[in-house]
Parts: sequence; C-alpha cells; structure tokens
Amino acid sequence: MIIINDLAMSYGTRRLFTDVNLYIKNNKRYGLVGANGAGKTTFFKVLTKEGEPAFGDINIPKNSKVGCLKQDQFLYENTKIIDTVIAVNNELWKALQEKEAILKRQECSDEDWYKPGELE
Repeated sequence: MIIINDLAMSYGTRRLFTDVNLYIKNNKRYGLVGANGAGKTTFFKVLTKEGEPAFGDINIPKNSKVGCLKQDQFLYENTKIIDTVIAVNNELWKALQEKEAILKRQECSDEDWYKPGELE
C-alpha cells in the first residue's frame, strides 16, 4: 500500500494542492481527474519521484511499482490502447511480442487458428 500524508505543492504563491492524504491499495488502478492547471501532472511527478513535494511525504514500499502514462497525445497516437497498458508489464509485453512474431511467420497455416475439436 502506498501511503500519502499531508502532501502539498505550490508554484510561487499559487497552491496546487494541500493536505492530500491517500491510501493507495495494492493491485488497484487509479485515475486522477481535474481541470487544466489543477496540479494533476505535478502530483504524478511527486508520486513517481520526478519531483519533490513542498510538504508531506509519500511512503512507497520497495516491492511496489508506480506507473504513469505521460500526457503526450502524439507519443501514443499510433499505438493500440491495450498495447500501451500492457507495455508496463515487461514480462507480458515480451510474451505478446514473441507471440506476434510467431504469428507473422510464413509457416503458420489457417489450421493454426482452429480449436482442437474442430480438426478432422
């Protein structure tokens, strides 16, 4: 579980967020929604250790992984959503890439797509 205590962040005199307290459970996915300039990107930078909070702390267990899909619409423009999501799991991504390479080989036939019960 990731524990966030009294997190605060400001730019100059502008406060982006204060008193953020969260318990992020293991094996769950979360989304963050807010208006432009509300501090969403800054919050994720602090959460992923790309930035330092003005106040508060984040406790991330050593065996935990935090992933964040960057806000770059052109970076993922030609990538299927499922591929983007799966890419964060290196083992699964490699297995799927290997599967795709096998399926592209010319020695694959139409019968490779049949279920065993459909074969004569």
